[in-house]
Amino acid sequence: MNNFNSFNFFSILNLILILILLFPSFSKIYFEEEFDKTWKERWISSNKTNLGRWIRSAGDWFGDPEKDKGIKTIDKEHFYQISAKFPEIIESTKNTTLVIQLIIQISDFSNCGGGYIKILPKGTNQKTLDKYSLIFGPDICEGDPKILITFNYNGKILAWKKIKPFLQNQLTHVYTLVLKPNNRYEVWIDLVKTYQGSLYEDFDFIEPKQIYNPKTRKYEQNQNYKWDPEVYIQKNLEFVAIDIWQVEPGTIYKSILIADDIEDAKKIGEERWRKTKYAEESMNERIRKDRYEVWVKEHDFLFGVEDLYSKTDLEIDSDTETEIETETKLKLNQMRKNFK
Repeated sequence: MNNFNSFNFFSILNLILILILLFPSFSKIYFEEEFDKTWKERWISSNKTNLGRWIRSAGDWFGDPEKDKGIKTIDKEHFYQISAKFPEIIESTKNTTLVIQLIIQISDFSNCGGGYIKILPKGTNQKTLDKYSLIFGPDICEGDPKILITFNYNGKILAWKKIKPFLQNQLTHVYTLVLKPNNRYEVWIDLVKTYQGSLYEDFDFIEPKQIYNPKTRKYEQNQNYKWDPEVYIQKNLEFVAIDIWQVEPGTIYKSILIADDIEDAKKIGEERWRKTKYAEESMNERIRKDRYEVWVKEHDFLFGVEDLYSKTDLEIDSDTETEIETETKLKLNQMRKNFK
């Protein structure tokens, strides 16, 4: 009886080992960048003239002066174009999840400035960055902050129909996009699932079956209609790029991850962001208060003490005020918003 039980145990154990070998379930990290001191060895600039410069920096506020370092834009009104190659080409994401994560600090929200990344297809010329497969990350232009999700699908540019804002508080944040084999997607902000939906409903992957003809005032069969049961699939991905325009510099890219498991993204987010999050918030608050106090002392000749420290915005009357008074009031009102 004991021999039988022993035989049974080892047979089951062998079967489990065989199944593990035949059906591995290990997650895969396709690309990971933490922008350490060697980052320039992996990233190259395009040949566009007069590109903006980068420095490695933790910025004006941080939780840890070394761990929080990334690459920071430093030139006003410049394009920035750099790219890096994956260790190996992602041939297809069929039957797998694709996770794209970006950890970034954006300090200016009053002017146009990108904070996203582009995923580029196999064979892209890194000197021209003339094509892309996917864009993801925060962007702001004309006072309109939003998270970009854009696909290049069979030559068609498909933008996310749900225009969603990103966080505007000058702190570091984590943005994560998840594309799933059931043709659904998720957007995580600071490691919390914030938006989700169907790729079919929130992007125009599929042409409508019928289109309205205003001449006949009837719906007609659309000749371009073609069903695709696997729009989530990305094929032949080879590079990641930062290809942005910034009016005001100061954006810091701290971490980029391309993987197939949200759990890997969470681990990196916990290590790279959450561990220093609260110290960064505290330092940011101290610096902003100090700057406000300095600014108030420099401009107290224009206003009374009650005006300067009031939480209510100052009213603008450009007909009776000097240009300096109006401009200063606008600046003060904006600074107050930063403290709300």
